[in-house]
Amino acid sequence: MLATLLIPLCVVTPPQAAPAGGVAGKLRVTAAEAARADIRSGRTSDGELEFATIVGGAFSNPFDATTLYAGTPWPRVFQIQINNTGTGWVEVFHLAIPIQPLNPAPLLVAFHGASASQNDIGYNTDYYQKAMARGWYVIAPLGAHEWNFGVPYAQANIEVALDWVVEHFNIDPDRVYGVGFSMGGGVAASYAARHLDPAHVRLAAIVNHTGTTSLRDTYNHWPLGVMNVLEHTLMFGGSPTDFPFAYQQVSTIDLDSPAYPGAVDPTADMSRNLTNVPVMIFASPNDPNGYLVDQSLHIYDHLVGLHADPLLRLGAGTVHQWGTINSNLVLNYLEPFVRTDPPLGIPVQTLADRDGTWWHFTITQVTQGQFTPFRWRSDPASNELFLSETENLAQIRFLPSDLGLDAGQALQFRLGTLSGNPLVVVLEGYPQSPSSVLRAGSSNVNWTWDAQAQTLSFVEADGVNTPIWSVIP
Repeated sequence: MLATLLIPLCVVTPPQAAPAGGVAGKLRVTAAEAARADIRSGRTSDGELEFATIVGGAFSNPFDATTLYAGTPWPRVFQIQINNTGTGWVEVFHLAIPIQPLNPAPLLVAFHGASASQNDIGYNTDYYQKAMARGWYVIAPLGAHEWNFGVPYAQANIEVALDWVVEHFNIDPDRVYGVGFSMGGGVAASYAARHLDPAHVRLAAIVNHTGTTSLRDTYNHWPLGVMNVLEHTLMFGGSPTDFPFAYQQVSTIDLDSPAYPGAVDPTADMSRNLTNVPVMIFASPNDPNGYLVDQSLHIYDHLVGLHADPLLRLGAGTVHQWGTINSNLVLNYLEPFVRTDPPLGIPVQTLADRDGTWWHFTITQVTQGQFTPFRWRSDPASNELFLSETENLAQIRFLPSDLGLDAGQALQFRLGTLSGNPLVVVLEGYPQSPSSVLRAGSSNVNWTWDAQAQTLSFVEADGVNTPIWSVIP
């Protein structure tokens, strides 16, 4: 097994140590760091390459499909590099392999802070040691580079790393947990909210330690040099005023937007996707980054308002460091949880920021670069799906049995939209053509059965009044 092959690789040049001035994952940047990050477009001689160097990342060679392995200064922790991630960025991550892993074993994903790399976890926490002692694996992904703030290509890199680990080791897919500090806390929450595809790794529970959950608010509190990192064309392309969606899609709350000053924007809250994910939020009221404490309290209140059940823990620390929360407290919180889908029969509000699979629905947007909200409820007792409050949704595709519905019996769909654009509904798992398809009791509708794909498709052109569609076997 790959774990056996990695064990001998234990003596290599150690990673760069944490800065002497404090924790590598700190959010309060020094003047030197701000100057190092001052790479605004037009102020560098070789923009993209210099940016990658400054933020601690590397561009990948699309023709190099090799995966490299090395040791680290920490026992049983190995560095793995995937060159061809599909994003254009190399992904480097650390993997801690326990001597006696559980069968199957939980996986802890530890997200580093800003200006730090995957080395942050080894130098500034004891999660490797504490989690391995429980028989868990631990992965510390870089996420493309040190200042990634969860931008889409960084999260895509993390997904590649997680899929690789699950493929090569005996990981329990229902017990993959996330913990992150500062920038990493925000990335952990965003990753959990943006990755709901059952075919890939989903986080069963997370701990957000004083995280950057609102990148608009974070931008507004940071010095010019770091603002320039965020505004670079390889990050968000400008300010939150210029590119609001780019910041919103990788935040879990959008705090203090022009439309909602001092409050959370209810139209751009990716945190609504966390109502089925156990979340611990930790912050110390005396943390020197008071605005991050404020973000922590806002996301807690917002989740409570969404009828979620987050846990808020307040510490007594006066510094912005990983160590203000005890690692055993974190692991004890995460340990009981297993990945679950939303319970059937309960309405679920979902917010998608791109084409893809969200829970069991594969969606196609009308317009990219905008949110697509939809509300759904599956009722197996009546063999009915309620889909409403949709916007910017061109097509939705799903397998009825994934939602507890029986395509062998008469199925009903109540379809409602807020935008008025036509919606294509594609039902999978139809090896035979249904005898009839009705809309509001009328058979005068167009529908298509594809024998090869075993799909049934129909178009709702006007869902304002939530018409009922019936599919009769």
